[in-house]
Amino acid sequence: MYNVQYATNEHVSFSYHLEDSIKKASIRTLCDRLIIRGHYQMEGTGALFKGTGIENNIHGKGNGKIEIDKIEVHLEKPFRLVKHDDGDIYFKPQIEETTYNFNILGKAAFDADNIMIGENNATKDLVKFVNENWKTLMETFGKHFFDKAVDLVHIFTNKFFDNVAAKNFVLEDLSSYVN
Repeated sequence: MYNVQYATNEHVSFSYHLEDSIKKASIRTLCDRLIIRGHYQMEGTGALFKGTGIENNIHGKGNGKIEIDKIEVHLEKPFRLVKHDDGDIYFKPQIEETTYNFNILGKAAFDADNIMIGENNATKDLVKFVNENWKTLMETFGKHFFDKAVDLVHIFTNKFFDNVAAKNFVLEDLSSYVN
Protein backbone atom coordinates (compact mmCIF):
# COMPACT_ATOMS: atom_id res chain seq x y z
CA MET A 1 0.00 0.00 0.00
CA TYR A 2 1.22 3.50 -0.84
CA ASN A 3 -0.13 6.75 0.50
CA VAL A 4 1.82 9.72 -0.83
CA GLN A 5 1.12 13.43 -0.57
CA TYR A 6 2.85 16.22 -2.42
CA ALA A 7 2.43 19.87 -1.48
CA THR A 8 3.38 21.60 -4.69
CA ASN A 9 2.98 25.02 -3.09
CA GLU A 10 0.79 26.62 -0.47
CA HIS A 11 -2.15 26.65 -2.88
CA VAL A 12 -2.10 23.19 -4.48
CA SER A 13 -1.59 19.76 -3.00
CA PHE A 14 -1.75 16.38 -4.71
CA SER A 15 -1.84 12.96 -3.12
CA TYR A 16 -2.51 9.44 -4.27
CA HIS A 17 -3.42 6.28 -2.40
CA LEU A 18 -2.84 2.74 -3.70
CA GLU A 19 -4.19 -0.53 -2.39
CA ASP A 20 -5.32 -3.59 -4.28
CA SER A 21 -8.92 -2.37 -4.28
CA ILE A 22 -8.52 1.43 -3.85
CA LYS A 23 -6.66 3.67 -6.24
CA LYS A 24 -7.38 7.37 -6.11
CA ALA A 25 -5.80 10.75 -6.48
CA SER A 26 -6.83 13.63 -4.28
CA ILE A 27 -6.27 17.16 -5.51
CA ARG A 28 -6.86 20.15 -3.25
CA THR A 29 -6.54 23.57 -4.82
CA LEU A 30 -6.85 26.98 -3.22
CA CYS A 31 -7.28 29.80 -5.73
CA ASP A 32 -6.91 33.40 -4.63
CA ARG A 33 -9.04 34.43 -7.59
CA LEU A 34 -10.95 32.31 -10.08
CA ILE A 35 -12.52 33.96 -13.10
CA ILE A 36 -14.95 32.09 -15.35
CA ARG A 37 -15.89 33.83 -18.60
CA GLY A 38 -18.24 32.60 -21.24
CA HIS A 39 -21.32 33.09 -23.32
CA TYR A 40 -24.78 32.47 -21.96
CA GLN A 41 -28.29 32.07 -23.27
CA MET A 42 -31.34 32.04 -21.02
CA GLU A 43 -35.08 32.13 -21.38
CA GLY A 44 -38.00 31.64 -19.03
CA THR A 45 -39.25 32.82 -15.72
CA GLY A 46 -37.02 33.65 -12.81
CA ALA A 47 -38.20 31.76 -9.73
CA LEU A 48 -35.09 33.05 -7.98
CA PHE A 49 -36.48 36.57 -8.36
CA LYS A 50 -40.03 35.77 -7.13
CA GLY A 51 -41.54 38.67 -5.26
CA THR A 52 -39.13 41.23 -6.69
CA GLY A 53 -41.32 42.22 -9.63
CA ILE A 54 -38.74 40.95 -12.12
CA GLU A 55 -39.67 37.29 -12.29
CA ASN A 56 -41.50 37.24 -15.64
CA ASN A 57 -40.17 36.74 -19.17
CA ILE A 58 -36.47 36.94 -18.41
CA HIS A 59 -34.32 36.23 -21.44
CA GLY A 60 -30.97 37.10 -22.85
CA LYS A 61 -27.98 36.05 -24.85
CA GLY A 62 -24.56 37.53 -24.33
CA ASN A 63 -21.34 37.47 -22.35
CA GLY A 64 -21.07 36.56 -18.70
CA LYS A 65 -18.40 36.47 -16.04
CA ILE A 66 -18.12 35.10 -12.51
CA GLU A 67 -15.21 36.26 -10.38
CA ILE A 68 -14.64 34.35 -7.16
CA ASP A 69 -12.21 35.50 -4.48
CA LYS A 70 -10.62 32.72 -2.45
CA ILE A 71 -12.09 29.39 -3.43
CA GLU A 72 -11.01 25.94 -2.29
CA VAL A 73 -11.73 22.96 -4.55
CA HIS A 74 -11.22 19.33 -3.50
CA LEU A 75 -11.29 16.69 -6.24
CA GLU A 76 -11.25 12.91 -5.64
CA LYS A 77 -10.29 11.10 -8.83
CA PRO A 78 -10.22 7.28 -8.85
CA PHE A 79 -7.87 5.74 -11.41
CA ARG A 80 -6.56 2.49 -12.77
CA LEU A 81 -2.97 1.70 -13.60
CA VAL A 82 -2.52 0.38 -17.14
CA LYS A 83 0.44 -0.76 -19.18
CA HIS A 84 0.75 0.87 -22.61
CA ASP A 85 2.29 -0.71 -25.69
CA ASP A 86 5.59 1.01 -24.84
CA GLY A 87 5.78 -1.20 -21.71
CA ASP A 88 5.41 1.71 -19.29
CA ILE A 89 2.70 2.07 -16.67
CA TYR A 90 0.26 4.99 -16.90
CA PHE A 91 -2.49 6.37 -14.70
CA LYS A 92 -5.95 6.05 -16.29
CA PRO A 93 -8.42 8.40 -14.51
CA GLN A 94 -11.95 7.05 -14.02
CA ILE A 95 -13.90 10.16 -14.95
CA GLU A 96 -17.36 8.79 -14.21
CA GLU A 97 -16.40 8.10 -10.58
CA THR A 98 -14.80 11.49 -9.88
CA THR A 99 -16.29 13.56 -7.08
CA TYR A 100 -15.60 17.11 -6.01
CA ASN A 101 -16.71 19.87 -3.70
CA PHE A 102 -15.92 23.53 -3.38
CA ASN A 103 -15.99 26.13 -0.67
CA ILE A 104 -16.01 29.85 -1.40
CA LEU A 105 -13.91 31.45 1.32
CA GLY A 106 -14.27 35.00 -0.02
CA LYS A 107 -17.07 36.28 -2.22
CA ALA A 108 -18.38 35.97 -5.76
CA ALA A 109 -19.23 38.75 -8.21
CA PHE A 110 -21.18 38.38 -11.44
CA ASP A 111 -21.27 40.43 -14.60
CA ALA A 112 -23.28 39.99 -17.78
CA ASP A 113 -24.69 41.92 -20.68
CA ASN A 114 -27.94 41.84 -22.60
CA ILE A 115 -30.32 40.51 -19.91
CA MET A 116 -33.89 41.41 -20.82
CA ILE A 117 -37.26 41.41 -19.08
CA GLY A 118 -39.78 41.51 -21.87
CA GLU A 119 -38.41 44.17 -24.21
CA ASN A 120 -36.57 46.13 -21.49
CA ASN A 121 -32.86 45.81 -20.81
CA ALA A 122 -32.61 44.84 -17.13
CA THR A 123 -28.92 43.96 -17.03
CA LYS A 124 -27.93 46.56 -14.44
CA ASP A 125 -30.76 45.71 -12.01
CA LEU A 126 -30.39 41.94 -12.34
CA VAL A 127 -26.60 41.96 -12.00
CA LYS A 128 -26.96 44.14 -8.90
CA PHE A 129 -29.57 41.75 -7.45
CA VAL A 130 -27.43 38.69 -8.19
CA ASN A 131 -24.33 40.28 -6.65
CA GLU A 132 -26.26 41.18 -3.50
CA ASN A 133 -27.49 37.56 -3.26
CA TRP A 134 -24.42 35.70 -4.55
CA LYS A 135 -24.35 33.16 -1.68
CA THR A 136 -27.87 31.93 -2.40
CA LEU A 137 -27.13 31.81 -6.11
CA MET A 138 -23.93 29.80 -5.64
CA GLU A 139 -25.64 27.39 -3.23
CA THR A 140 -28.42 26.88 -5.76
CA PHE A 141 -26.59 26.94 -9.09
CA GLY A 142 -22.86 26.83 -8.26
CA LYS A 143 -22.49 23.13 -9.01
CA HIS A 144 -23.67 23.74 -12.60
CA PHE A 145 -20.86 26.26 -13.12
CA PHE A 146 -18.26 23.93 -11.64
CA ASP A 147 -19.44 20.83 -13.49
CA LYS A 148 -18.23 22.51 -16.68
CA ALA A 149 -14.92 23.47 -15.06
CA VAL A 150 -14.42 19.87 -13.86
CA ASP A 151 -15.05 18.67 -17.42
CA LEU A 152 -12.08 20.81 -18.47
CA VAL A 153 -9.98 19.33 -15.64
CA HIS A 154 -10.84 15.85 -16.99
CA ILE A 155 -9.66 16.81 -20.47
CA PHE A 156 -6.36 18.18 -19.13
CA THR A 157 -5.65 15.30 -16.74
CA ASN A 158 -6.48 12.67 -19.36
CA LYS A 159 -4.13 14.28 -21.87
CA PHE A 160 -1.41 14.49 -19.23
CA PHE A 161 -1.76 10.94 -17.89
CA ASP A 162 -2.16 9.42 -21.39
CA ASN A 163 1.21 10.89 -22.37
CA VAL A 164 3.36 10.88 -19.22
CA ALA A 165 4.33 7.51 -17.77
CA ALA A 166 3.97 7.08 -14.01
CA LYS A 167 7.72 6.40 -13.73
CA ASN A 168 8.29 10.10 -14.41
CA PHE A 169 6.76 11.09 -11.08
CA VAL A 170 6.47 7.89 -8.99
CA LEU A 171 9.66 6.15 -7.90
CA GLU A 172 8.05 2.96 -6.59
CA ASP A 173 7.40 -0.11 -8.75
CA LEU A 174 3.70 -0.03 -9.58
CA SER A 175 3.56 -3.21 -11.68
CA SER A 176 1.66 -5.19 -9.02
CA TYR A 177 -1.18 -2.64 -9.21
CA VAL A 178 -1.68 -2.76 -13.00
CA ASN A 179 -5.19 -3.77 -14.10
